[in-house]
Amino acid sequence: MKVEARKIVKKMKGGSGSYLMECDDDRSYVVKFKDGSKNVVSEFIGGELANALQLPAQSHAIVEVGQELIETIPDHKQRGITGTVHHGTLFNENALDLDSRNLTTSATILNAGNIPGVVTFDNLTQNNDRNNAGNNLFVEVAPGTYSYVMCDYNCMFNGSGWSTATLTASVSNINLMPVHPILATAIAGLAPFDLAFDRITKLSTSTIHSIIETIPSTWSVTRDEQDTLVGFLESRKKLVPQIILANKSAFPKWGSNVV
Repeated sequence: MKVEARKIVKKMKGGSGSYLMECDDDRSYVVKFKDGSKNVVSEFIGGELANALQLPAQSHAIVEVGQELIETIPDHKQRGITGTVHHGTLFNENALDLDSRNLTTSATILNAGNIPGVVTFDNLTQNNDRNNAGNNLFVEVAPGTYSYVMCDYNCMFNGSGWSTATLTASVSNINLMPVHPILATAIAGLAPFDLAFDRITKLSTSTIHSIIETIPSTWSVTRDEQDTLVGFLESRKKLVPQIILANKSAFPKWGSNVV
């Protein structure tokens, strides 16, 4: 989906320099900008993969931001940002991160059955900051009961500075990606990862190709980088179950009859 930014609402917290922008579909998006890093590429791939794996992720879009609007943002000239297509994540004012919500590991998470899928996603993509409180959103659906929402894929592929060389070097890494304690504790049951493993296995090569090939051309992802990304994800698919099964101790309620 593509939308056009109409006005700036506010600057968002965090180190990526994102802004909340109202767009021509009358909705607001948290926009990250094409700035010489791979930020927007990782965000796009992450959003598309999350959808393909049926995970509880915020909707995302390609956001056209005109040069006139860009020039109203003081630091963008220094960052080399210009008017073009950038990446936006739909803003949900009710989805607050763990810096804003005082949740404990005893919190009730209504869609906890989706969290094993989040862990498999992070290990598929080597997303290395899911233990960051600011990257985990929760919507309160009833007093003391929450729904989990994925966000922020900037640190996939071990960071926004990835390249064909770093992807090739890290593809065989079998270390478990970091998991926030609230997520780790929410995973319970005798076989909590079975559905997530099945979805990873069924993620087809054609789907991966389609995601990579639809990265906007203005983001300057080379053919070599595209091919390396496809190969990386195909290889990681086979490693994910092995990685997680070797780290059952990281999930204290795995094996419990109480879900």
